[in-house]
Amino acid sequence: MQEARAGLDDLAERARPDELDGELGAGKEGHLAGAAHEQARLCLDRRHEPLRGGEVDPARTPAGMAQVDLLENLYNGRFGQAYADLHPSHQKVVSRTQFIRCARETIPVGTLDSIEILDVFDEETKGLVLGGGPTKAVRIRLTLTDGQSTTFVNHEVKVGQRWRWVLNREAISAYQAGRCPG
Repeated sequence: MQEARAGLDDLAERARPDELDGELGAGKEGHLAGAAHEQARLCLDRRHEPLRGGEVDPARTPAGMAQVDLLENLYNGRFGQAYADLHPSHQKVVSRTQFIRCARETIPVGTLDSIEILDVFDEETKGLVLGGGPTKAVRIRLTLTDGQSTTFVNHEVKVGQRWRWVLNREAISAYQAGRCPG
């Protein structure tokens, strides 16, 4: 799959938008099929939206998609996976064991109704114990099955080729004091 993705990235780099349709057209999938084909099409479509004068859907940006994955992991009880996606410097602030214990105590698993990514924008994360790397703020509206809705901003930092979520100041302080945030 990595080889196919690299091939598509190379194609997107060198091709004009009107040339891409033929490359992903019927009979030219090669070993891409099903969801992989659809994901490749979405990536190529997204890459050229600004060229067509359209706006990029914030939910389709890498930082937006990373936040959706995070929140789905948390609200479905996949705390270990959420911890694995935490920024490496923040994994030094809180152990996996403490993170999972606190998440079990504070997150209402199974109550997620919807996640809306409202905006993704550049924002510095001063005071969050991070190194360098591009940082994105992600404005989110989270709705639970009881109809309760909240809007907040989380941050993602690019580490290598991955976007990793970061703790907010309150969570850092709580974990450093040996308490659960919230």
